[in-house]
Amino acid sequence: MEINNGIIIDGVLHEMIELIDVSNINFDCSKCSLCKECEECEMKHGSYLCDVMGCFFFVSRGKVTDIKTKEEKE
Repeated sequence: MEINNGIIIDGVLHEMIELIDVSNINFDCSKCSLCKECEECEMKHGSYLCDVMGCFFFVSRGKVTDIKTKEEKE
């Protein structure tokens, strides 16, 4: 699986999801895979992770077992 943008926390990859269509406008933050971390960040810094990272929400893609950069793939 190729992921271009995401965050790895405790070995779990959280992929950044941009606004796909208008149906995501009413997305509930409790469904974001970084909801807990976001609440901590917002309380301390006054901004949400999705705002800082320029995305709409995060989706957990599971444990990371092998990370390769573009240079390593070639």
